[in-house]
Amino acid sequence: MLLDEVKAYIRVTWKEDDYLINNLIEEGKAELNELFGVDVDYENNLSEKGLLKDYVRYAYNGQAEWFPINFRKKILRLQLKYGMKK
Repeated sequence: MLLDEVKAYIRVTWKEDDYLINNLIEEGKAELNELFGVDVDYENNLSEKGLLKDYVRYAYNGQAEWFPINFRKKILRLQLKYGMKK
C-alpha cells in the first residue's frame, strides 16, 4: 500500500497524520502527472514512486516549493521517458 510505503520513507509511525499524508500523495500524483503529461502508475514504476515519495517528504515538511528545483534532473529524465512514448 502506497500510504504505508510513504510513511515508512518519511519515518512517520503514528496514524494521526494519515489523512494529511494521503492528501499529499494525491497532490503529488497530480503535480507529477502534470509535469510528465501522462497519468503514471506509481505502484508499478519504481523511479516514479521514488519521486512521489520525495515530493511527499518535501510537502510534509513544508518545503514543496523546493522539490522541482532539487529534483529537476529526475523530473526531466522522466519527462523525456514519457515524451518518447507519445
